[in-house]
Amino acid sequence: LDARQRALAEGSASGGLRKQIEALRRAQLQVMAVQLALAASDPALAATAVQASFNTLAPLLRETQRSPVLVQPIACCLAALSLLPREAFASVDRAAMVAHLGFEGARLAAEWRLPRPRGEP
Repeated sequence: LDARQRALAEGSASGGLRKQIEALRRAQLQVMAVQLALAASDPALAATAVQASFNTLAPLLRETQRSPVLVQPIACCLAALSLLPREAFASVDRAAMVAHLGFEGARLAAEWRLPRPRGEP
């Protein structure tokens, strides 16, 4: 590659990384929104925040190199899904979100060899 092609390749790679970092930052802010909505006992708002987090996380989970930092927003969404009543997710397939996030969380933990919670085999 000549210098111009190399600069273009590096620029597009860093642009992709920048987009991933921005999406992860948005996911972390949405986790805060989930936590605040749960603390305020507002199931509808918490469900909306969980769905927004899920939509932000989905493209990050499709990346070939995924960060273990994704475990925290995944865990938060799964916890919120278990706490919120089914009625809060009227227009969303809650079971599909639980299955997808649970699978991706387990896969990510295995990829990074993260310790299992106590009490799990």
